Amino acid sequence: MIIASRSATFGLSEVTRGIMPGGGGTQLLARLVGPARAKQIAITGRRISAQEAFDLGIVQELTNEGEALNKGIELATTIADNAPLATCAIKQAIDEGWGKSIEQAKTIELKYYETLIETEDRHEGIRAFNEK
Repeated sequence: MIIASRSATFGLSEVTRGIMPGGGGTQLLARLVGPARAKQIAITGRRISAQEAFDLGIVQELTNEGEALNKGIELATTIADNAPLATCAIKQAIDEGWGKSIEQAKTIELKYYETLIETEDRHEGIRAFNEK
């Protein structure tokens, strides 16, 4: 999850120095924006604005100058307030199901869902919901 100030810029400028992005840069970008857009960004080495990164789905939230850290802490706090086992299962199901057929992905999702049925996290979540 990426939160960025509206004044931020992004890019993979390695090509302008005779090398290519490493550390998964080409692969991660292609998964976020598709191969054609990823090639255009990486092969030109051009910088993109925070707004364009947001429009492309690279950035999930834009903030005013100086507010990105606070927004990130707010997001992290919201996530941390949720049931940790469910949070972990959701992340694993999305990662494992990505790129699979919808049928395969739903089977993966069900596998993780079933691991949560008898957990204290789930029972506590139901109690908390019923008490509100």
